[in-house]
Amino acid sequence: MRIAAISDLHIGTRDRTCGFRHDPASFTALLDRLEADHDEVILLGDVWQLDHEALPGASSAHRALTAARARSRWLDERLDAGGYTLVHGNHDVWTRDLLGAASRVDRTHGRHTAVFVHGDAHDPVLTSAPRVSLSATWFTGRLRWAGLRGPAERLEEQDVRIKARRFQGASGPYADGARRLAREHSSSVVVMGHTHVPTLLDCGDVLLANTGTCSRARFMGVSVDLGRGTVSLLGPAARVTRTSPLP
Repeated sequence: MRIAAISDLHIGTRDRTCGFRHDPASFTALLDRLEADHDEVILLGDVWQLDHEALPGASSAHRALTAARARSRWLDERLDAGGYTLVHGNHDVWTRDLLGAASRVDRTHGRHTAVFVHGDAHDPVLTSAPRVSLSATWFTGRLRWAGLRGPAERLEEQDVRIKARRFQGASGPYADGARRLAREHSSSVVVMGHTHVPTLLDCGDVLLANTGTCSRARFMGVSVDLGRGTVSLLGPAARVTRTSPLP
């Protein structure tokens, strides 16, 4: 069983609030390649950016999801056709109720089990100071609406670098979360998104893999081969950039 996971596309409601920036035809060609090489493709959260609207809240997010999906019908067609599984993230959490997106997906083949989660539940800033995190997201959304995408992206990239430096090591909260999930589900690998930083990290009895991001015209992902017992990072053109064996 081979499973591909990609996350953090950040498809927005309008060009100025959209973080995706891929040509749809080129991106669907990448999806074709994933489908050809894998039994399942998991969209691991933050597929749509639903919290950059002027008024925060569920009603605004519901309208944003309708608008964002209208701009990404090519993705809805894939979801409807089968072979794809949708997991929600923190920026599109409303897909849980509106589209039935899962909070976690488990897959087992032979002696290996893989757990797929977005990873926001292990973000210490988001969990300990959610209002600060939500306010920061709203602010960068306002910058985008004002036509200041460059400053918004620089702030977001700085946030990614700081969090990666502080939280993504073997003793950090994402590794701790992977170990807890491994104990709870007897898993060999935990696959997360959220951080935008592709990672293969040995956490002892479990391998932590991070998909990176498919935003800003970049392509990153993870390929899990439960039959062979390997996990690979995918880079540009969906090519393997690094492979590790499962414990």
